[in-house]
Amino acid sequence: MGLHPDRIMVILLLLTGLTVVMLIQIVGIILVIALLTLPAATARLFSRSMKELIVGASLLGMVFTTAGIWLSYAFDIPSGATIVIVSACVYFGALPPLQHRILCRREPI
Repeated sequence: MGLHPDRIMVILLLLTGLTVVMLIQIVGIILVIALLTLPAATARLFSRSMKELIVGASLLGMVFTTAGIWLSYAFDIPSGATIVIVSACVYFGALPPLQHRILCRREPI
């Protein structure tokens, strides 16, 4: 297929670095860490492959950002914190059903 893992890794690192630099100016370092990790952590709960994880995290990041900006506009609150709160609520809201599904799958002792 002709994929070059080293090139892909460098491109991914450059894009991540660019994202961090741009976001630090907008929301600050703590929110940058949350904005980068929460969509990926949420996508990880439901993905079976790396491709699903990357696509899911990207889509969730867009959804979380859009919802957070809309809520911040509607309620006149800071947008960065609202995006993180939306992301965290979805992540923690997805945990109980997932844990229930995992527990139900276990065989009795």
